[in-house]
Amino acid sequence: MNHKQKLGYMALGAGILAVGITIGQFVTSDIGAQHNGVFDKLVCRELEVVDKDGKSAIVLGGNDIANSVVVYNPHLDRPGIQLFSSKVINSIDVFDQSGVPGMAVSLESMDGAVNSVSVNNQRGDTVVRLLSREGTNDVNGLQIMDNQRKEVIILESTSFLNRVSVHSKRTGLVTGLGD
Repeated sequence: MNHKQKLGYMALGAGILAVGITIGQFVTSDIGAQHNGVFDKLVCRELEVVDKDGKSAIVLGGNDIANSVVVYNPHLDRPGIQLFSSKVINSIDVFDQSGVPGMAVSLESMDGAVNSVSVNNQRGDTVVRLLSREGTNDVNGLQIMDNQRKEVIILESTSFLNRVSVHSKRTGLVTGLGD
């Protein structure tokens, strides 16, 4: 083959390539994975967002029992915030920075008309709770507990009475006011 033939075949190949690229640009649609577009709907059972190291950052999941969104603390490699919804409870839980499992703050709405905001110690034990419960025993109140999870201070309003009570570890009930 001489140089003229080689140049001719190269020119023919370049022409075919140019025609293919041109047709590809105008005839075929954009490829979704290479396009920054807007999706109307994305359906999946679980979605996990990971950080640059491959560790979980955000997990969205759902099944027959519950749905949840978990945002992980990047420094502790455990949940920082959790949104949870099931047949019996809806909650938002904020976890503490200590690395010990247990929630720092919890907002809950439970089946049976019980709503509460709880502040927990580092072990996850509730130490302060705002509570509202409707039904046969309507209660709106504030409870403060000691480290053994026993009520120390109670401010309560029920269908029958309003009361404030302070309990002592040594003597039991120290002060109780009610109407």
